[in-house]
Amino acid sequence: MTARDLPLALLLAVMSFLPVLRGHETQVGELPPRPFDALAIVALALLCLPLAVRRRWPAACLVLVSLGFVVAQLRGYHMVAGTALPVALVSSGAAASGSPRPPAPPNAPASPASSTTSWPTT
Repeated sequence: MTARDLPLALLLAVMSFLPVLRGHETQVGELPPRPFDALAIVALALLCLPLAVRRRWPAACLVLVSLGFVVAQLRGYHMVAGTALPVALVSSGAAASGSPRPPAPPNAPASPASSTTSWPTT
C-alpha cells in the first residue's frame, strides 16, 4: 500500500456518503437507486480500497475496481466512488505502456525503429 494513493481511495469513499453529492453519482442504465446495505459497503470497498495499491499492482487494482463497479451498477447502488473505474483504467494503461520510461544512456546505439531508411533509387 502506498501512502500517496490512500488519500484518493478514502476521499472517494467519504464522498459517496455526502448528501450534497446525491444526484451526481456514476450511473449506467436506468436502474432505480437503492439504499445502501451490507452489499453496498462491499461494493464501495471494492471500488475504493484497491486504488491504494494501483501503482504496485495495477492489473489487480483494475480487476477489483471493475468487479466493484459491476456489483454497484447491477444492484442500483449509485455512488460517487464509481469514479474509481477511470482512475484504475488510466493507472493500468500507464503501467502497461511502461511510462514513465528512463532516458536512454548517451552512448546507446539507435534502435532500428528510429533509424532512417534510405530507399534505393533507380
